[in-house]
Formats: sequence, C-alpha cells, structure tokens
Amino acid sequence: MSRSKIVRSAAPQAALVALLSLLTACGGGGGGAADPTPGPVGPVAVQLVVTPSNQQAVAAEAVQIAGEGTSVADLGGSLVTGAQVSGGAALPGPVAIAGVARKMLAMAPRTPALATGVTQTETVACSGGGTVTVTASGSGSANAVPGDALSLSASGCVEDFGGGNARLNGHLTLTITAGSFDSVSSTYPKDVTLRMQASSLSLANVLLDGALDLHLVQSDSVRAAVTMTSPSFSWKVTAVSTPRTLTLKNYSHRVETFSFDGARIQISATVESDNPSLGTALTTYDIGTPEAVVVNPFANGMLLSGSMKVTGKGSALLMTVTGNDTLQLQVDTNGDGTYDTSRSLSRLQL
Repeated sequence: MSRSKIVRSAAPQAALVALLSLLTACGGGGGGAADPTPGPVGPVAVQLVVTPSNQQAVAAEAVQIAGEGTSVADLGGSLVTGAQVSGGAALPGPVAIAGVARKMLAMAPRTPALATGVTQTETVACSGGGTVTVTASGSGSANAVPGDALSLSASGCVEDFGGGNARLNGHLTLTITAGSFDSVSSTYPKDVTLRMQASSLSLANVLLDGALDLHLVQSDSVRAAVTMTSPSFSWKVTAVSTPRTLTLKNYSHRVETFSFDGARIQISATVESDNPSLGTALTTYDIGTPEAVVVNPFANGMLLSGSMKVTGKGSALLMTVTGNDTLQLQVDTNGDGTYDTSRSLSRLQL
C-alpha cells in the first residue's frame, strides 16, 4: 500500500473488516410484477459413491475443505488486530475472505469515533497496483459494536492477502452483528459476531460468493475460538490441476487455538462439487469430523491427529491421522459400517 494513503486508526479500524456493498450486488430493492417465466434450472447433484478407486480424490478434496482451518486458526488472534500469526499458506475458499478482511483493516478511513450514522469513503492505492475503495460507517462507539460496518470495492488491487501477492477484484462487506470488540483492551474474554458478504469477489484464480457469519471468542491474548457458519457458500477455483466449483451447504467450521503451535478443527457440511476427479456429474456428499482434527498452523497446517469422514450414497470414507501428515484411508463400500479396504497415504500424496 502507498504509505501516504494508508490510514491506521485504533479501535474502530481494528474492530471492523470488509469488502463489498451487498446493495451493489443486489441492484437495490423495488417492487414490480414478478416474472412469470421460470429461470433456468441448474444441474441436480448426484450422491457420490465412494469406492477404492476414487478414495484418493475424495480424500484430497475433503482435506482441502477441512484444511481451511489452518487459516481460520489465524483469525483467533489476528482478524481484529491485522497481524498475521501463521506461516501456513491460505487455501482457496471461505477463509480467503478472512485473509482479505484482515488486510483491509489497515486501509480503513481514519475514524477516531465516527458520529452515529456518519459514513466516510476513501480510495487507496495498492502496493502492487490497482486500488481499493473503502467505506466505513460507525455507530459512534470507540469499539466495534453492532451496526458498525466496512465495505470494500477492489479494482485490480495487488497485495499479499495471506498466501503471497494476489490480485483482488470485486466486493465484500463486513458488519458487526452481535457483541463488541476492543482490539487494544487487555480485558478478556472478548466476544463478537461478524457477517461477511462476498459478491463476485475474485482473489487470484478463486471466485467467491456468499455470506458467512463469523463468531470470535478470545479467552486471552493467545487462545481463541472461531466458528464460521453459512447456509450456502460457493467458490470456484480455475488455476489448479482439477478446476472445480465447490458449494458448502449447512456449513459449520469451528477452530480452537489452544497453544502457539496447535489448532483444533471441527467441520460439518453438505458439499456439492463438480470436481472431474469424482465423476462427470455434479456430486454431493456430507463431510464431518468424528474426532477433531489437530493441525500445526506454523508448519503449513501439518496434520497431527483426529479424523474426517465423507458419507456418500451407501458408502463412506474414513480418514484417520496416524502420524504427522499421514492418513489412513478406510472405505465402507456398502454402507454397513464395516470398512472393507484400508490404505495409508501422506498428505503430499493426495
């Protein structure tokens, strides 16, 4: 960012994050007669059948989704302070929004204490080219309280959002919906809920759409629990060996940081994926963590313990961490609860 234009305020800036005005995506309200012509119907997802043949591809996708927790762990101590604490690279997906939001903290207009209803907008130059327009609205409180919000509109903004320099376009908003947060206070616990809404938010080769609720509880200066939930959130990845669009429904993702080098991840969701490695049709399956997965965010999200399970049509895949970044894959081919095959792989082999 060009130093002359970066504005660093204390509490209000650290209290908020953001990008996009949802109104610009929705085009505003207004009545009018409903269009009697039904819109196009998308493809119907087919339940995934897990087999020994596709278990590796299924495991790779599941680990990627659950591995979002590596970046979620950063949020516990950094989302509201703007400081990145993990050495792990962020994966594409819901957490990419949080990485962008964290970066935007340093770009909020100077608002020592915006009067109630006051809105301030500023366009800032990005360090690698492009611009971002940040709009802040405040409730008048020195801390983050319900109603405080930031919106961002990025145009070719090149910055390091947590995984190296990337180009950002599109819109995001972030609003405090419950609780309050004072980033400079040493009084704990701290408890705040934020709503993040992305619309055509393009980060490098990832396109993000949807709303996320993020609940952050900080017990002390090093321990925190972050829970992300969404009824439906999608992201499209194009620059990988297997381009795909993933949609998470009834998504719940909790990460608890319990030391300087560990994070405990729990996730549940219904996944829709057009990953060609899983078949030619749009597929759907459920993902969960029978035992919380423990990762080391300082070692690129190294898997330490725990298990994940993918449940498909009359079949399932259980992935158990048996050693550092080592997984035992077990396939239940007929849904009777008995695992018929077993295989061990490292995370790098997925």
